[in-house]
Amino acid sequence: MRSVAEYEFVMFFHLWHSGVAGACNGSRYLVCDYITQYQHSRDKTRNNDAENVKRYFVNAEAPKAGAGLGNLDEHSTHVVELNSKLKACLVQKIEFPGLDLTRSQSFGCFGFAYACGPGYVIYNLLYPKWSWFHALAPLTKAVLDTSINCPFVFFPLFYVTREIIFRDRLDVPAAVVEWKKHFIEDYIASFSVWVPFMFVAFRFVPLKYLWPYMSAAGIIWSFILTGIK
Repeated sequence: MRSVAEYEFVMFFHLWHSGVAGACNGSRYLVCDYITQYQHSRDKTRNNDAENVKRYFVNAEAPKAGAGLGNLDEHSTHVVELNSKLKACLVQKIEFPGLDLTRSQSFGCFGFAYACGPGYVIYNLLYPKWSWFHALAPLTKAVLDTSINCPFVFFPLFYVTREIIFRDRLDVPAAVVEWKKHFIEDYIASFSVWVPFMFVAFRFVPLKYLWPYMSAAGIIWSFILTGIK
């Protein structure tokens, strides 16, 4: 039998490690989503600038043959105005469309909740104790983990968290509707990414290092998730 002090130490150990895992995972999701938004905004800004430059040059067409001297003067003035606009377009301070900080915060909160909650329990408490799980082949473990954990634990929590952030209330029915609506595409995306990662994890990575490995590999998944969501 363990003493009260031992139980307190074990509890503190798990709380500390789950908190660190949650903070790291939440920060990763927040930063990755912000970078994704920034990249999309920059691409959109570049496309808009290119369209503006193209429109300026198209409008700066030469006067038709036989045009009078007055028309030539008018055309010259028009070209000067277009050149001024073009220079302003090229040298102006780049401004990106507003980035949605609430969206990034929702991803960060979700990453924190999953990592310090079900993610920590599954990979640090349950898997190490399940002898039947250790007897499975690495590929079988990877397929089983991805087919159960991602669609039935990861994404339900994701949609619940998103509803809380964007609706300012817990709307489980709406989250369930979104989960069912995107179930197939979410499963395909997670399966294609995590089965290879988890095969490597179960084949080469010791269980005590499984969660740090997943946090590192999850950077790629974070960019994919923020991109499709």
